[in-house]
Amino acid sequence: MLGGRGLMIQIHPQVFRLFAGWTGNQYLIVEEQGLTLVDTGTPGSQRYIFRRMAELGYAPTDLKFMLITHADPDHCGALPGFKIQTDAVTMASAWSDQCMQTACLPRELKRTTFEGMVFSLIAPYFIPARSQVDRVVRNGDCIPVLGGLEIIESEGHTPGHLSFFAPEHRILFSGDSIKFSPRLGPYQNDTTVDHELAQISFERQMALHPRLICGGHGFARLE
Repeated sequence: MLGGRGLMIQIHPQVFRLFAGWTGNQYLIVEEQGLTLVDTGTPGSQRYIFRRMAELGYAPTDLKFMLITHADPDHCGALPGFKIQTDAVTMASAWSDQCMQTACLPRELKRTTFEGMVFSLIAPYFIPARSQVDRVVRNGDCIPVLGGLEIIESEGHTPGHLSFFAPEHRILFSGDSIKFSPRLGPYQNDTTVDHELAQISFERQMALHPRLICGGHGFARLE
């Protein structure tokens, strides 16, 4: 299958993996009662996601929930565009909501490596668009999606980072709390604010024994 922007792959009978932004994944959950989007991608990504929804026979108004893992712009940048065309209920942590309301990154980037220096230089151009969620969610809350989608606190990469776990299907939407190469683990580079907390969050999530891990920059199918 061809890659690139606009790619859509079905990874579960009810879940599609999208690549609508310039970086990262989004996930579309399809159910009879409506659609749920996990992360929105970079600004403008809504155009590509709406096209993929149309291919599946759905209109923008069929989008019922939008779940934000954290307030980095490659995960929430298209939220204002979605809000113009849908009435979907947006959910995120209190920290992410505050960052989006004030249009600021969820943490200060470090500069201990070349990668960190590059990210810091582009940071002023890489901030979330000003927006606001409809519902602040916390660890232990449950959303009526996929038989009950549990909110998992998974801070470390950023404060206020959330993951979403469906026990019935053992699907984990991990955002940037898990990296996939060269092996599964927490992100421990300069984009992560608290390495120790990132490790704790990773171990907590793996203890759930997920079968599918749907990450912001990777995907894993475990048996």
